[in-house]
Amino acid sequence: MRPQLEKEQEGWRIMISGSSQNLQKPLKDFSIKFSTIGLEVGVKKYLVLFFGLLLGAMIFSPAVFACQIIYNLIDPKGVKQAIVPSNTIHITKGETYTLRIDFYEDHRNCNLPPNKTLFLLNDKVWEHGKTNLPLELLGPVRWQTLSSRYKVGTLQFKALQSGTFTLEILRECVKERYEEEFRIRVN
Repeated sequence: MRPQLEKEQEGWRIMISGSSQNLQKPLKDFSIKFSTIGLEVGVKKYLVLFFGLLLGAMIFSPAVFACQIIYNLIDPKGVKQAIVPSNTIHITKGETYTLRIDFYEDHRNCNLPPNKTLFLLNDKVWEHGKTNLPLELLGPVRWQTLSSRYKVGTLQFKALQSGTFTLEILRECVKERYEEEFRIRVN
């Protein structure tokens, strides 16, 4: 006899009826019957379906293999604040800030080194020595390798002009494209 799924007050329960000889049958004969929707699923089919969906999600979802990047803004007093892409960051004109980037490689062998990360400020390359931008980068971006898959970058900058500006961070990795955007409001 096949196991039957019966509804209990707390959820579902599998009822197994028949002699003990029937319980010794191989797993391939086991099935789950969902009587409320008229569906009977064999365990093998269920497992194949489950692992197929899981594999498909891993293959077709770039987020599964995406690098994890965490951003923190350190103000002139040394207070660190986590910042989230797409949110507006409020800073003060004339003050110096540090943007810290914690970069975790999830797919183990990233072909794009961190120093190939591109920073755009209002659609213009933001790099040390450019004086015509509202935020002046005070030195080159410094990257430290803390382990084979964990790097930390720091950018020190000064707010020269008031207004709202867009900072984009781009990585053209072979495995995926990474793009984040911040709005920076200088008062």
